[in-house]
Amino acid sequence: MKITVVDTNDGFAALREQWDALQNNSIETSIFMSWEWQFYWWKYYGKQQKLRLLLVTSGDRIVGILPLYIQVVTLFRQIQVALLRLVGTGGDTSPDYLGPILERGTENEAAQLLADFVLTHMQDWAVLRLTDMPQDSIFQHVLTSLCRERNVRFSRGLSARIAVVPLPASWDAYLASMTKSQRYNAVRYMRKLERNSSARFFAWNDAENIDTAVDRLIELHHLRWRGRNESHAFSSPEYVGFHREVIKACLKRGWLRLYCLEADNVIIAMHYCYRYRNQVFEFQGGFDPAYTQLVPGRVITGYSIQNAIEEGNTVYDFLKGDYEHKDLWTKEKKETQFVAAYRGNLDGHAYRLRFENIPRWKRRVKSLLGKAGLMAGKADGD
Repeated sequence: MKITVVDTNDGFAALREQWDALQNNSIETSIFMSWEWQFYWWKYYGKQQKLRLLLVTSGDRIVGILPLYIQVVTLFRQIQVALLRLVGTGGDTSPDYLGPILERGTENEAAQLLADFVLTHMQDWAVLRLTDMPQDSIFQHVLTSLCRERNVRFSRGLSARIAVVPLPASWDAYLASMTKSQRYNAVRYMRKLERNSSARFFAWNDAENIDTAVDRLIELHHLRWRGRNESHAFSSPEYVGFHREVIKACLKRGWLRLYCLEADNVIIAMHYCYRYRNQVFEFQGGFDPAYTQLVPGRVITGYSIQNAIEEGNTVYDFLKGDYEHKDLWTKEKKETQFVAAYRGNLDGHAYRLRFENIPRWKRRVKSLLGKAGLMAGKADGD
């Protein structure tokens, strides 16, 4: 096996068929590691950054791909730090389950080769920060082991906790697994909506008018967040352009699940999801607050999960984001992890100081102040 580096957009585009073949023969992969998602993300978010696609080849066959890029950030107003990151991270759209694609049966050898190449032969980074990798990622464990062996300073930890619904064979079985109150809250508004003769739930599959569907999704998402001072999706030209293209590409592959809830001949709620390897991933959504009395957000989630079960899927994945409404449907969680490694130079030290040491010191001071306040309160009580 050997490694080659692709660093051009044309080279990235030319990998499509080989990338797809490798992914089909990989155990540990995701929709977010597909060529479609990765390539269009780079198209909209790569800009002037440096592409580093690492290809592991055996003869004329690609047996591993690790999509990386170099992002330069400025710290303390004058120190420029080169970060090595996974393609898909660093923009205003943030997927989960990233990492290398490794051919079935060659995972350990290819992961070892990639980790060694990153640490030994890539000299254009000061900080390696790979996030949103599956907790059981082979590459993650190989990389940290190699860092430890070579005395490379590194850290590893939690990227996100993700709510997931293990799906049984039937909707009735899923409802039976809930508590009585959960079941009541999950289905009562679905039943109320079903009494409306104009209401229906469906998955959009009209390729010719997909732009109309995307426009409505964006509109509903903005309506949901109107008047709130929190950042939200579909707020930048890059976000809109990227998702419009990847939606079209994934619709052609049969991966898109754009669920719609209609009432009074108007789509009042949408869930933007993907189906990949018998799992459904809920990426984004929106609803019209004018129909709040119908609780459209909760209703469309119920129908989406029911549809996922009827398709024969095994998991409904809410992806990252701590939102209370997810707890209505599941208590199951999974985690993604990050690995960070640092060169022993000024840039590496500066990044670690800014993003690890200073936050840790702040937490420590806050804890000490809290304890001091508690002790003072007890003393006053005495």
